[in-house]
Amino acid sequence: MTTSERLDRDLTQALTALASPAYPEYFDDALERATARRQRARWAFPERWLPMQVTAQRVAAPMWIPVRRVVLLALIALLVGALAMAGLSASRRLPSPFGVAANGALIYAAGGDIFSWTSELAEPTRIVSGTSDDAGPAYSRDGTRIGFVRVAHDGSEGVSLITADADGSRPHTVLDSVDLRGWDWSPSGRDLAVVVNGAAGTRLMVVDAEGRSAGRTLETGLTDLQDVRWRPADGQDLIVTGTDHGIPTIVAVRVATGEVRELFRSNATPIPATAVSPDGRWVAATVYTGHVLLVIELVDLESRKADRFGGRLPDLPPPSVEGAGSPSEGFPVWSPDGRHLAFVRYWDEIDNQTIKGQVFVASVASDGADAVALGPAQRMESGTNAFSQGYSPDGDKVVMWIDDGGTIVVAPATGGTGETMAWSATELPDWQRLALAP
Repeated sequence: MTTSERLDRDLTQALTALASPAYPEYFDDALERATARRQRARWAFPERWLPMQVTAQRVAAPMWIPVRRVVLLALIALLVGALAMAGLSASRRLPSPFGVAANGALIYAAGGDIFSWTSELAEPTRIVSGTSDDAGPAYSRDGTRIGFVRVAHDGSEGVSLITADADGSRPHTVLDSVDLRGWDWSPSGRDLAVVVNGAAGTRLMVVDAEGRSAGRTLETGLTDLQDVRWRPADGQDLIVTGTDHGIPTIVAVRVATGEVRELFRSNATPIPATAVSPDGRWVAATVYTGHVLLVIELVDLESRKADRFGGRLPDLPPPSVEGAGSPSEGFPVWSPDGRHLAFVRYWDEIDNQTIKGQVFVASVASDGADAVALGPAQRMESGTNAFSQGYSPDGDKVVMWIDDGGTIVVAPATGGTGETMAWSATELPDWQRLALAP
């Protein structure tokens, strides 16, 4: 066999082998697994029942955007989001319950209704009205609620204690038909401390600010309770004034446990008015002395010592008649920062019938040496007080109520005659506390 014939034979065999069907070793297994599965249902092929232009969407080419523009857009988005969050946060910010705050509206009662006055450029707005007589409105310490008393015209005795939103909406009756001597908002605004007079004497209660529960009575160990104030220190104590076997006494009552601690016992006649400092350490009390004079005593609630305030007060104008009674001072109110007192000075008493009075402001540290007069002087019946006064939340102003028909005067706390309001009130207005600007 020649070389050519051998080559033809080998090539023929190779081509025949390549043309023959060949299967890999795993072919049988693959065939078995494939035939064991069901065919996909017809509806699983969208191109069989949807128009071609729907299923055959073209893939858009990505658009090129500069990196710098992307970063700038992201920063703008973050800034807008931050401003939105800041605005939302600011709208929900509330003032601290004690200390300096921003000034809001003045709320007051007149003609049996309750009004809100926001600025010199606005007219007062009636926010609570009706057939009942409403009086004594006071804002909660965060400025979001108000409380007031209501006298019904049905011949019943006593008053109802009502709370509502700051605009007068959503009223709730907290106590109904009670002889109410005094009340105070809790720091949180969720509760009220009240002093109620009943057949068995006066009692101290803590009630829910929306009237959802009957409240609970706290024992004080005192009789003839006069007033109650929530202590600012931690909001857990009530400062209560009353008498213990005829002796004027101030006690602290722990709200959670009912524990009673005596803070001050006076040798004078009953204490008609007290004010707790914004830091909760001091009580400024008006006390009658044995000479039938009013004096202010500062009680240190930590040491339980009392010292008279006003030993360095400047001289008053000379009396108009010989033999006029000695000067007195009383009914103090703390400034929001706790550094000053606004109080009333009395002098020029004529035959025990009339006496002159005026509001003054002095720093506690000076013991009255830097006292300045505010508003007008007023002659009144002896033994009465024609003034009530209170600080603005920022401490820059003092609002005064004069018992001459309800004149309202707002004066700078640094002294001066101030401005007489175009409207009058049944009693001292209350100033709404707002959050300070961040």
